[in-house]
Amino acid sequence: FLRVLINFLPDATDYFSPLVKTIAIVTLIYSSLATIRQTDFKALVAYSSISHMAIVVLGLF
Repeated sequence: FLRVLINFLPDATDYFSPLVKTIAIVTLIYSSLATIRQTDFKALVAYSSISHMAIVVLGLF
């Protein structure tokens, strides 16, 4: 979804890129720290998936 929209809206992508990158970095740090603290396996997988998506968003932008 993001990969398609980035190509449709290049000016908006350039304008909001620093904001999206900042949010992705904060999400990556927060979810990584939350993943370390988990004892429940289901929650651990959920937080690690959020971390992975933050890395994907950073890679896209």
